[in-house]
Amino acid sequence: MKFKNAMRYVFFEPIHIYLDAIFLGEGRRDQLHIDFGDLEDANCRGLTREEVAQLDLGKMDFKNFYADISQKTHVKDSAELNKRMITKIESLEREKKPNG
Repeated sequence: MKFKNAMRYVFFEPIHIYLDAIFLGEGRRDQLHIDFGDLEDANCRGLTREEVAQLDLGKMDFKNFYADISQKTHVKDSAELNKRMITKIESLEREKKPNG
């Protein structure tokens, strides 16, 4: 029995939903021109490292991803965070220097 209006869906982990949409929609479909197939022969694979390397990230719209991350990230004291980052970077640089 065949269904006239049947559909097939691809599901991804919820935590990656924005990145999946960006990379698979704007990257895979729009830039690399890799389609998702059809009902009988769906192409649900992800992207290889080589394919990701070919993507022009500057042409991708990450605003929904950034908005979601911003809502979930709460920095109590940005000055303290900056101070900790600088201290860590300086420490790592001292470790690289001989006799340092």
